[in-house]
Amino acid sequence: MYHQVTKADVDRVLAWGESDAPSEVPFIPARVILQDFTGVPAVVDFAAMRDAVKALGGDPERVNPRCPSDLVIDHSVQVGGWVGVAQERGRKGREGRTLDCRVRKY
Repeated sequence: MYHQVTKADVDRVLAWGESDAPSEVPFIPARVILQDFTGVPAVVDFAAMRDAVKALGGDPERVNPRCPSDLVIDHSVQVGGWVGVAQERGRKGREGRTLDCRVRKY
C-alpha cells in the first residue's frame, strides 16, 4: 500500500534540475492536521463514504484516511456552560424569543 522512499528516489531529488526527465518522489505525510474549515467537510465526506459502502454491503471500517489525521477546531465550538446552567440559559432565551414574537398592543 505504501511506497518506501529508496536511495534512488533521494538521488533523483538531489539531481533535480540536471535533467529534463520527469520523475516523481513518493510522499505520504506522517500526519495531517486539518483546521475546522477544511476538516469538517473531510469528516463529513468520510461519513458519507462509509454510509455508501455499508449500503452496498461492504465493510465501512475499510474507509479511512491513509495517514493519521487530526481535526483542530479552534473557534467554531464554544461552551456556554455546563448542563444545569445551559438548560436555564436556554429556557430564558426561549422565553425572551417568545415574548418578542407576541402581538404587541399599541
